[in-house]
Amino acid sequence: MKDFDRLINECLKEVEEAGITPGIISKWSVNHRAKKRWGSCKRKPGEGYEIEISSVLLFDDRVSEKACKETIIHEILHTVQGGNGHTGRWKMFAEQINAKYGYNIKRVTSGSEKG
Repeated sequence: MKDFDRLINECLKEVEEAGITPGIISKWSVNHRAKKRWGSCKRKPGEGYEIEISSVLLFDDRVSEKACKETIIHEILHTVQGGNGHTGRWKMFAEQINAKYGYNIKRVTSGSEKG
């Protein structure tokens, strides 16, 4: 099992070190039911954003920490102003993070890519 809190903190630090300011994230949680999606980000008006990460990423030893961090950062980028969807600013920031850290953050990732 990966240390979720440590990964969150590392990802937030990397995003900020890349010069990107995330929105307010009011809640992080592990989704034990999600089998077909790695994560989700929901905007809660007046509260910020809630991010869920699939337990498959955190508990499956075949999934690397790097693959898990790609998903966490993917969801963090949705909190950035103008980061809705997977085009425009979201895509620009994903490309920026990929270039800086060697990640492969994109719109959709297959199970085989995660390990």
